[in-house]
Amino acid sequence: MLPQAESAQEGNLLNATDMPAHTFLAYAGRTSRVIARVAGLLVLAGSLVLVGCEDSVNDLLDDLTTFEIASMPVDSENAELLENLSFSFTDGEVFHAGLEGDATTLVFDTVTDATGTFTLTSGGNTASGTVTFGSCDLTVGSSTFAAAADGPQNGDMIALPTCEYSVVINVIDLQEAAPLRLTVENAAGDSATSGDADVDVAKVCSLNPDELPEDIADEVCP
Repeated sequence: MLPQAESAQEGNLLNATDMPAHTFLAYAGRTSRVIARVAGLLVLAGSLVLVGCEDSVNDLLDDLTTFEIASMPVDSENAELLENLSFSFTDGEVFHAGLEGDATTLVFDTVTDATGTFTLTSGGNTASGTVTFGSCDLTVGSSTFAAAADGPQNGDMIALPTCEYSVVINVIDLQEAAPLRLTVENAAGDSATSGDADVDVAKVCSLNPDELPEDIADEVCP
């Protein structure tokens, strides 16, 4: 029997033995790259400490072990990343004036290339319908909001010409999921960024290579 892991990272290494073969190989490849990177970091960090640059060490570690896809427009090539993720916004005004100051959650229930379905929830009420990607244009098909002043109504079009996501992946954590945030802006210029929603790193790696920054393609994905 394997010994009990003493840390989350050690637990990841032990649990690797339970992975399917293709997942384990991808995990092992990422692990070997991390080990090589850490070895180089230790040498460089030691040199910086010796010359009194302790503050620079933490910045260096963050720069070399954290990779980001920043402000990537959502389109038919990458919209699948958003499927079934729950995006929580502290203020729903970007979706409807009646949701100003109200916590609002957006879920893309299904995604098929450039189209999908969505559910928008706030204050116990729900609006749902279809979405077209390229931007994130929401067409409401049903709504439980009592009046137009309260929230989106059946037949409303919620145009979000700016619809972008950002993902941050830390290779030292050997994480299987990474935090993804969605930023949207409506035609009036109101914008909002969601809290973190966890997306599978493997799903990020399955994107068209043109959608991935070179450092992520080389250092994170097998």
